[in-house]
Amino acid sequence: TNKPSETIKMIIKSTGVEKKVKSILLFAYICATLLLVAALVPWFFPDPTPGIRAPIQNLHDWRLNGFAVGLIVFLLVKSETEFREKTKNEELTALRLDKDRARANEALLADRNTLIDLITHDLKNPLGTIKFAATSLKDQLKDNLSALQRLKHIDLCVSRMNKLIEHVALSARIDRYEPTDLIHTQPVCELIDELTEIYPERDRFDIRVTEHAAITADREMLAVIFGNLIENAYKYSHSGSNINITVTCDNNPLSNAGSQPPTAGQGSEALCFEISNAVGVFGAPDDAHIFERYYRNPNSLIIPGMGLGLSLVQAAANKIGASVQFAHLANTVTFTVRIPA
Repeated sequence: TNKPSETIKMIIKSTGVEKKVKSILLFAYICATLLLVAALVPWFFPDPTPGIRAPIQNLHDWRLNGFAVGLIVFLLVKSETEFREKTKNEELTALRLDKDRARANEALLADRNTLIDLITHDLKNPLGTIKFAATSLKDQLKDNLSALQRLKHIDLCVSRMNKLIEHVALSARIDRYEPTDLIHTQPVCELIDELTEIYPERDRFDIRVTEHAAITADREMLAVIFGNLIENAYKYSHSGSNINITVTCDNNPLSNAGSQPPTAGQGSEALCFEISNAVGVFGAPDDAHIFERYYRNPNSLIIPGMGLGLSLVQAAANKIGASVQFAHLANTVTFTVRIPA
């Protein structure tokens, strides 16, 4: 029982209705209102003059005639049909554009991966030659301290370039990684020992692994996750300080406050890998950019790197359905990885 003005405003301001349909509804409402007013005229003028009686009778006929209603319904159906057809065509066009863009992106990604493969392959060979030549020259110039210092600098630069190439190649492999069924269960302690034995101060690692803890996941992805976290803890913590590594079976991985939402395939049990270290001279990581690719904390720019390590950790974790959390409490940095059992 809205007032006519309110009804007209509702029709005009309605959303999700095509303009043509609004116009038809508005026209129909105005006509119906006029017919209703005309139908009430005899109540107020019981015996109108002959000049008025005929138009009123015609209005009564129009009000009772189904032609007007049918015409309005036909126009509404036709307008709605045209609107839906137009919307459908627009959606199909958008889908075609999305498909074309996806194909173009796939082609660009394939070209990028091919270029990365060629560059990494072609760069590693000359770097290997340089490293071999530098090693050979060390024996010949062992009495020349100045030359040995230069050779040491060359060796460090070659090692740094090799590390960068490996990170770029690894990033491309992770992007192309597809899960397979050819994954075997492996003891966690063996993988941790393998990743920590390469460090000269191995006694800094305090490793505690639940007895018989094993994991069923892609070994390369696990090596990327654990290896980068161990390397970061070793590189950015105080020299000589302890690095704590704990591996447990978490029966309720979703109970911890602040944890990320469960990933696909994550059940009620998970293997929990936790590594923590004291904040070093370069300070704590930047929480806002912790997993951002190519980002490096301004305080640590003097250390060689590309800012890929933690982004690779997150990318590899996503590939195997794991989650990674970061916490900075007091003077300790902690990374926690939960991998579905």
